[in-house]
Amino acid sequence: MNELTEVPSLKFDGYYKEYTFDVVDVLDKSYKVNLHINRRNSERYGAKGNVFYVSGTLSPHELSPYHKFYHEELKPGPQGVDLELDKKWKKYNRNEVKIYNMYIDRFMDYLSGMGYQYHDLEYYILRAGLNDRKWNMHAGCSMCKCSPGFKMKGTYVYNNAFSLSFEEIKPQP
Repeated sequence: MNELTEVPSLKFDGYYKEYTFDVVDVLDKSYKVNLHINRRNSERYGAKGNVFYVSGTLSPHELSPYHKFYHEELKPGPQGVDLELDKKWKKYNRNEVKIYNMYIDRFMDYLSGMGYQYHDLEYYILRAGLNDRKWNMHAGCSMCKCSPGFKMKGTYVYNNAFSLSFEEIKPQP
């Protein structure tokens, strides 16, 4: 049976909690990072369990100079018409999930290096099941593919949505 417990020092005011971090470096870019924690209503759209969303990351074609990600920018089109294009999109999407994982891991490394003041937040996210995450197109809504993300298999924090958004910091001239 799952125990539903919380980290005692992580207090929620209502359903939301928000954190902002000034400089998180990923590859050669610096980002301002916002972390939103939302306690989800499990009755709405069949939402169950913890999910993790990521936005603001570079796409595979933007990262190709750094890694062996898919380098071609693809044009949207109907699925099932051009099998070669479908294969390219499948590879592109797999690489996009790898990039999300890279950004999440880099953020968690950053958070663990912040010291004791963020230890409880790191613990809270890890207990929600971040290390046991799997990409799912129906993560936020079981009816459609409107909110893809990572489903997490945490046993102690239940029914939270974690949103991690990266905003590139432009260097001053």
